[in-house]
Amino acid sequence: MKRLIIALVFLESIQFSIAQNDKQLKISKTAPIIDGNISEWEFAWQEEEKLAYTICEHEDVFFIRLKPLDETTERKIIMFGLTLMLDGRGKKEGEFGITFPTSNQERMRGLRQGRQRNNQGSGRSSSPPSDEERTKQQLETKKKLVETSKEFIISGLTENPIKGNIDNENSGIELALGLDEDNMVVYEAKIPRGVIKINEKKKGAELAIGFETGFLDVEAMRGQRGGGQGNNPEGGGGTRKRGQQGGGGRNGMNMEELSVPTIVWEVIKLD
Repeated sequence: MKRLIIALVFLESIQFSIAQNDKQLKISKTAPIIDGNISEWEFAWQEEEKLAYTICEHEDVFFIRLKPLDETTERKIIMFGLTLMLDGRGKKEGEFGITFPTSNQERMRGLRQGRQRNNQGSGRSSSPPSDEERTKQQLETKKKLVETSKEFIISGLTENPIKGNIDNENSGIELALGLDEDNMVVYEAKIPRGVIKINEKKKGAELAIGFETGFLDVEAMRGQRGGGQGNNPEGGGGTRKRGQQGGGGRNGMNMEELSVPTIVWEVIKLD
């Protein structure tokens, strides 16, 4: 009898665990406005280690918002891009994907060079900026990149990826970046359900949604080391040698963490 009770308790705990992982898509009463302002969203954040996100549906349209939970993940999004992956089979493979923002390395390099030219033209000292000045410059750069990130790449709809601009996209897909009250980057997306191939199952359809940041290509940096600053858009001047401890480059960037993408997947049940 004692063994039977233990077995039943164990079975109930398994069923509870399964129920907890069986997530149902949230239905929003109103459609969030995709404008980089996340304050009007109806549901709370779902938090993972590096990212927080919200996924909901309103009138056959999926709405997704996301924010990084640490500065390194934020830098990976801003510097190297973010890909939203969706799979209507419920598999964590991503039949359909949208990369937005795309890599901002060249744009960041141009902003830095423009700042250097302005300093030279104004006769300012070439000495390194103070911590306060550097923080201010980084925030200005972040705001500029959020304002000017317009390009996106869609994969999975056609044989070749589709490149577009969020200002003139007419497929019903909407994308936006913004900054929250703490000046951390936030992301919003609106994707019509009809764009994604939903595989209807007897037990109900499932949608797998994944987020994958871009990352620092350390090997490419090593190849460009002789040419100066390599792929480090903030002017780190190369990368650490093999065997050195991970740690900060310039501006406190952790080169080891930047060289690995952040990936999060969620599988939800649809109606």
